[in-house]
Amino acid sequence: MSKTPHLHRRLMALCAALSFFASFPAHAFLGPSVNHPERHWQEISTPHFKIHYYQGFDQLAKLAARVAEEGFEKITADLGVAPQEKISLIINEDEFWNGFAEPARNRIVLDPRFALEAPIGINRFLLHEMTHIFNFLAVQRGLFGSNLFKSAGLPAWFAEGLAQYEAEYWASENDRMLRLHLLNRSLLTPAERNAFTALSGKGSEGYNEGYALVKFIFESYGREKLPELLQTYRNLSGDFYQAIQLTFGKPLLQIEADWRQALEERTREQIEARSETLSQAQALIPFRTNRTWYLPKPSPDGKWLAYQSTGGYPLIRGQIYPVQPLMIANLNQLKAYGEQERQKENQKKSPQPEPTQPPEIQEPGFKTPANPPEKLELDKIQNKLVDRVTDYAWAPDSQHLAYTLLIPDQFGNTTRTVQILPLQTEKDQLKALGEAETLLPGKTLHSPTWSPAGDKLALVLEENQRDSIIIFDLLNQKIEKTLVTAPDLRQYQALQWSPDGQKIVVEVYLPGEGQNLLLLDAEGQAPSRQLTESSTLYADKQAIWAPDSQSLYFISTRNGFANLYRHKLESRQTEPLSDVYTGLEVPALGQDSLYFIRHHAQGTSLERVALQDLKPGKAEKEATDMPYLADLDKDLTPTGETSPAQAYLPWIGLEVVVPVLSLDEKGDQVGFLAQASDLLQRHSLNVLALYGLVSSRIGFSTAYVNHMFDTSFALEVSDSPLLSFATDGSAYFITRDQQVAFSITRPLFNPGTGDTYATRIRRFASLEISASHQTNLRSELGGLIDDKLLRQGWNNSINLSWNANESIRNNDGIRYNLNLSAGGPWLGSQYSFLAANGNFRHYIPVFGDHTLAYRLDATAMTGDTRPALLGGPPLSNLLVLNFQNIIPLRGFKIAELQGSMMAAASLEYRFPLIKDWNFNLGGHYLENLTAAAFVDAGDAWFPSKRTPYPHIATGIELRSEAVLNHRNSFNLYIGMGKALLGKDIGPYDRGPEFYGGFANIF
Repeated sequence: MSKTPHLHRRLMALCAALSFFASFPAHAFLGPSVNHPERHWQEISTPHFKIHYYQGFDQLAKLAARVAEEGFEKITADLGVAPQEKISLIINEDEFWNGFAEPARNRIVLDPRFALEAPIGINRFLLHEMTHIFNFLAVQRGLFGSNLFKSAGLPAWFAEGLAQYEAEYWASENDRMLRLHLLNRSLLTPAERNAFTALSGKGSEGYNEGYALVKFIFESYGREKLPELLQTYRNLSGDFYQAIQLTFGKPLLQIEADWRQALEERTREQIEARSETLSQAQALIPFRTNRTWYLPKPSPDGKWLAYQSTGGYPLIRGQIYPVQPLMIANLNQLKAYGEQERQKENQKKSPQPEPTQPPEIQEPGFKTPANPPEKLELDKIQNKLVDRVTDYAWAPDSQHLAYTLLIPDQFGNTTRTVQILPLQTEKDQLKALGEAETLLPGKTLHSPTWSPAGDKLALVLEENQRDSIIIFDLLNQKIEKTLVTAPDLRQYQALQWSPDGQKIVVEVYLPGEGQNLLLLDAEGQAPSRQLTESSTLYADKQAIWAPDSQSLYFISTRNGFANLYRHKLESRQTEPLSDVYTGLEVPALGQDSLYFIRHHAQGTSLERVALQDLKPGKAEKEATDMPYLADLDKDLTPTGETSPAQAYLPWIGLEVVVPVLSLDEKGDQVGFLAQASDLLQRHSLNVLALYGLVSSRIGFSTAYVNHMFDTSFALEVSDSPLLSFATDGSAYFITRDQQVAFSITRPLFNPGTGDTYATRIRRFASLEISASHQTNLRSELGGLIDDKLLRQGWNNSINLSWNANESIRNNDGIRYNLNLSAGGPWLGSQYSFLAANGNFRHYIPVFGDHTLAYRLDATAMTGDTRPALLGGPPLSNLLVLNFQNIIPLRGFKIAELQGSMMAAASLEYRFPLIKDWNFNLGGHYLENLTAAAFVDAGDAWFPSKRTPYPHIATGIELRSEAVLNHRNSFNLYIGMGKALLGKDIGPYDRGPEFYGGFANIF
């Protein structure tokens, strides 16, 4: 049967109809992962919770049990609903600095490190996620799936704002973010607040504004309105905004206007008597939108300035995410750069014509400068030393840096280590000299500080769920002594050794409570004492020593704003040195200046001020005067009513069943998709079953996937329709594919980064062995084409693949994959073949958000194998034909070119059309409109029929990130391609091809 001119249209329809089956194979559920067979999971049970954890986190599990039970009664009373089944809490390091609730599965996943950090803490973290579970139940109407539909109708600002309102307190950082965005006129629009969790770059602002708005509503109208609002929404057939109107008697737009007016009045009061920044302060690195500079520290010799720098403004509850690259710059050049930028800014504000002097009145001996001063560029001044640094310290000789680095341990779990990097001067830059030395490999260390002599380091050592502060002898490479060990889960950080060598100041906090300052004797002889009073509502942090070792500078939020203070050890008095409303952070002393960062609405600036310009305010004596932990050497994590720990049993339970509609070769199919797994998702069973209403045939696909061992494996059994091509490319048809497949997947050669998931899987290999019996379902082909060309009968094969992803969001780096497939009588197959294909992609940043990208594809086959397919727009990579995709060749028809050999290339230039663009229609959004101009070229051919011929097309695509119903994100694109050259095709033979879709595989 010959191909028709409308082949590509039929193919598109068939691809859509069969995509559900095509996307279901077992290998799709495998995915690359680190499975951690070394973890021994246990479970403890309380009246309302089951806590799942593994070795190393038993104390945190007990604390989580207590916190969860204490929060249960509060949230139940506020939301007017209580779960009938126990909620599962899972403590898992794989969710690096993250956590989430899955209301449909009645479970919460927590990252233990995040739960112990100061910005969050176990209380705020856990109760936040618990509120999502309760909120999900509060809108359930008793009908199947009603909670899914009703919770999906809650705008993001309310869902997340309510979780923060229930779990957290309004901190000074929350206030600062709101205040600066209001002054900058960059508060989110109501549409952006509705869907900020799905919109890029709106997360911090969305959480904060949602919290502020929810807080305003229930403080203005009464907390008792909360269960009333949820009940109204649950029983209402309308949307959430109608429930707002009925509950409060006002539309949401009016409530938001009232909130904004109250916010403006409060902000006026806050800034009226305060300054924007320190008087006489000058910016070394001025503010740039969505750029962050952090933790500046001048070298002891005064020649260099080290600091952290990153794109964006990474905030967690208003505090800067500390994992950033470490930069270093010549301090004099940085001062000149700051002055240059300041002059440029002044010229913009009040441009003045440059004075000219006629040559005839020049003074005797005057010489015109040969060249104007060279323009300084920050990227040429600064030098990146190392990535993923959380803190660091200069050695006294200014020739070494000790820093804390995030790395994966031997099992791929995130840990911290301290390294020492030697430095050398090269052409006005300080660069690394050789490799860094790792201290105490295998140990978790952080917060290094040097002794004045440079022969010792004080460090925090994490061991057995406890923090200790140790002194490390650099000469003998051993721990000299332990100064203090935490009696519970309290954390130590930000150590600073005094210039006289006698004292060390430390930040200390219980997770989720504000930091305070602890003074240690460096010799371990005198008792430790608390310098500042502990409080949940504010923090004393980031202490540095004055040169005389008799006083400390530090940052405190005790008055509701992050400001600079000085504490005098002898008098035990603290005096303010600033009163600004923008917030100061991470002070550092130079020879005559204080360096710090200042917050803006969308980033920071790095500034300095002369010490003599700091004007002290009224001093007050600190309330605390007690030896630290003198009488508190006990476990402060009561367990509450918990059952004894038991080994976790991975029983599989049904999680979701959804109805499915599809098509086979004769008409409609109806059926269901069911997914079942154990609580920790260590193994799962997935079943898709469909019944053909016309064909009266049952189709199914069942996959079992196991992640319990070092290597993942899956077993699939299926009987389903499959879109296929004759081996000579003469016809397409639907075949019945009855298959049994076994596959394994394992990560290989992954160094890990330590800053995303426990280990970012960049490279993995897969092996699949399948036995497949195929039967042609298109009766009109019977007798017209040899069954061998249709590959009817047994098609058994083995497939080996290798995948590597070194790219960053398809903007920088490379990706590639290689596949080798074979079949023959040695596998029980009726057909012998060998096929190899590969794909390579390279993304090259050009400038700004512009990217040059290219893709190369190649396929070579021999024997009885289906052809490679080339042509048409990009299709979702879920539309898989056997083990081949249809490779795009835009401007040509879908699968227009076929053959046992294929080569293709694509070149794109991508650039933003409208940045920070947001268009919404109801609950649906488009944002960040970009364009890509492309040239595609390639050919697919049978060597026995013809030689390869270049097929070339060009065109343009428009792309946007789309959000459906406030939450569901996907890529949307439309494009136009024009064929310019091909076999029997000239530049004017064809008109443009227009296309669109919801996924772009390139």
